[in-house]
Amino acid sequence: MTSPADPSPTPELSAAQASDPLAAGLQTLLDPSIRTTTQKLSAVYLAQQELAGELERLVSQLQRYLDTTEPPALRDTVLKLADTRRRLVGRR
Repeated sequence: MTSPADPSPTPELSAAQASDPLAAGLQTLLDPSIRTTTQKLSAVYLAQQELAGELERLVSQLQRYLDTTEPPALRDTVLKLADTRRRLVGRR
């Protein structure tokens, strides 16, 4: 059973624990997996936020470069990076 400081990721099952031992057993079995998955999803989300920020910074720097000089054939690469950033940001 979980402590109050570490709430169950499946609180809707908590009420059923007293009356249904099967539900209580399933909750006890599944809570650690749900908690681990939730933590990993949060870490992935934060990593995507950081990546989006870095892509934004890179696109900004490359855009300044493109605006101030006659670069070699980098325009296609910059456009691909900008498209990747848009797709990443659009999935939030």
